[in-house]
This record gives sequence, C-alpha cells and structure tokens, in this order.
Amino acid sequence: MMPDDSPPPVPRLYYFIAALFIVAASWWLWRPLGMIVAILLTGKCRGFVVRNAPFWRTGAVLAVGVTWGCIMALGITAASGAATTSVVVRVLLQLEGFFAVGYVGYAPAPEDRMMYNKAGQTARAGMVCYVLTCVLLAISSRWIH
Repeated sequence: MMPDDSPPPVPRLYYFIAALFIVAASWWLWRPLGMIVAILLTGKCRGFVVRNAPFWRTGAVLAVGVTWGCIMALGITAASGAATTSVVVRVLLQLEGFFAVGYVGYAPAPEDRMMYNKAGQTARAGMVCYVLTCVLLAISSRWIH
C-alpha cells in the first residue's frame, strides 16, 4: 500500500460519540458500572500527555497536571454521589480515579524517559492535586451538612 493510499484516520468525534453511548448504556444498566466505564475511558487522554509532554515547559507540566487532577476529582466526586449512596463504593470509585489520574504518565515516550520524564511529572502533579481536591471536597461536604 502506497503512503498516498492509506485510509483516512477515524475522527476523534466518532470515538467521543461511541464513548458517550457506552457510558450512557452502562449508566442505564447500573450507575456504578457507568462510573467505572467513564473513569476507564479517561485513559484515552494518556496519548495526548505522552505525545506532547516532552515539549512542555515546567509551568505547562504543572498546569496540565493540576487541571487534570482537579477535573477528575470534581467529576468523580459529583458523579459518584449521583451514582450510589454506599460509602464503600464511593471510596472505591475515588481510588479508581486516583489510578486513572496516574495512568496519564504511564510508559512515557522514549525520548521523554531519557530526559526528564515530563509525562510522569504531569501524572504526579495530577495525583497530588487529585488527593488534595478529594480531601477538600470531603471536608467541605461534611462542613456544609
């Protein structure tokens, strides 16, 4: 096959629509299952981080990590509150979210691993921010009630 004859790549929009459909269907079956599937599908963001992290400056590594950790903590906390009333299931979903935040830096690109492992630094910043945001949300939810 010649380089000009290669099939066009599948647009990311199709993946996003399929992911939303899968999450909605699993949420309809059992809400905690919908949460599990949604958290697992966030692993798709890993490609963006691993591909681009070697070219980021320190501020960008920190900004992406903090933003990723905060978004995941807020989203998982809010959705797990809607999905279940069980404290044990909420804690397990929060733990899965912690691993999902750390997964974005797993197996960095070879050129990044030899230099500074910026994908790993992004994941570590996100994990720290995730834990801090979850703790602050837990404290504030107890304080409000």
